Amino acid sequence: MAGLVFGALLPIPGMVRAAEPTLEVAVGGETRSYTRDELLAKSDATTLEVAKDVTYGGPMTYRAAPVAALLSGLNFPPDSVMQAVAIDGFATQIPLDLLRITDASKAIAWVAIETADHPWPKIAGKDYTAGPLYVVWTGAEAASIRSE
Repeated sequence: MAGLVFGALLPIPGMVRAAEPTLEVAVGGETRSYTRDELLAKSDATTLEVAKDVTYGGPMTYRAAPVAALLSGLNFPPDSVMQAVAIDGFATQIPLDLLRITDASKAIAWVAIETADHPWPKIAGKDYTAGPLYVVWTGAEAASIRSE
């Protein structure tokens, strides 16, 4: 199983929180790490308008990088799934095929990046935001993706 690790606000016990939010992609013995600034500086990073964000329940604007580009060139075993793990301990499995889609007539996965100078709002009933890194889906079939 491949791993996609996202930074969040609540630390996993025993884990030291990095000074800058970092996304790690680990496949077999290969690991790629991207800091928030590196993700924001990617040439394919863009501004996304999400009409009804699943976490916030309304419109949100994000700066984001396409997940497919972050996975490009990695050697995945057949039928791989990615396990996305947040620092707060939340984990979910996402089929790799979904994360590699680049066709807007389907659903495209993005890593939304909370900038240090413009934090997102706190999640309703929580004392934290969805950031600093968050998976966002766009495209015609985005509503068909499970909410976690």
